[in-house]
Amino acid sequence: MDANKLIYLIEDDQKLGDKLLSTLNGAFPDIRTLLLKSREEFEAAYLTKRPILVIFSLEVADGILLQDCLKLKEDSLDSHVDFLTIGNRASLEQFQEDLINGQIDSVPKPIRLQVLLEAIENCLNRNALRDIRSFKLKKGESLFNQGDDPKGIYVLRRGKVAIQMEREGRTFTLKEISTPQMIGEMAFIDGSKRSATIEVLEDSEFLELDLSDFKDYMTNQPVWVKLLIDTLVRRLREMDDLYLQMLSKES
Repeated sequence: MDANKLIYLIEDDQKLGDKLLSTLNGAFPDIRTLLLKSREEFEAAYLTKRPILVIFSLEVADGILLQDCLKLKEDSLDSHVDFLTIGNRASLEQFQEDLINGQIDSVPKPIRLQVLLEAIENCLNRNALRDIRSFKLKKGESLFNQGDDPKGIYVLRRGKVAIQMEREGRTFTLKEISTPQMIGEMAFIDGSKRSATIEVLEDSEFLELDLSDFKDYMTNQPVWVKLLIDTLVRRLREMDDLYLQMLSKES
């Protein structure tokens, strides 16, 4: 379980709250879910630690909790906290305009667990996307250079780049990329130095992926899984080296 990932579930109906708590713990074992029964408990918990998702019942505090969540959602400091509400149809209709304007998803009571889980999954996916940094580089700049330490994996979102390698003082272009795809994954996986330079051929936009969870995941896998991935990466590097040798002979 990731101690940094937390869901607050606010429901004053003990029976329903316990059922939802059990469901969420089973469906999202890597995220801790905390059941809170009142607006006051939520305020105290929120001041102590920020969750990644707040699931709240519209019936708690007669809609006042909704206004609290709307204010928190507007706060730029809480851009990494998402909100999801559950409520009976009368409450959802009563606060429909506030929910739409505040862009808060809702699940009606009586709750269909599959619908709730899908709504939660959507919220978690949105939250994850907020951690992806987007940046731009101009023509002539480099995303990274051959020999650099690997600091991340990138996705070419739009634009055009060239994969270049140096050998004996000469620069060879192995490939040009102009369609969205991942860049720099091999060095990140095996921890070696960057084997090539990525030169920007026209103004381009990139995404930088935070794959720390991937490294944590790999440490918990059987040895043969890491061996398989390392073998594939090594063979790809060998193919790049053979292609570079061919280019060297041709020129």
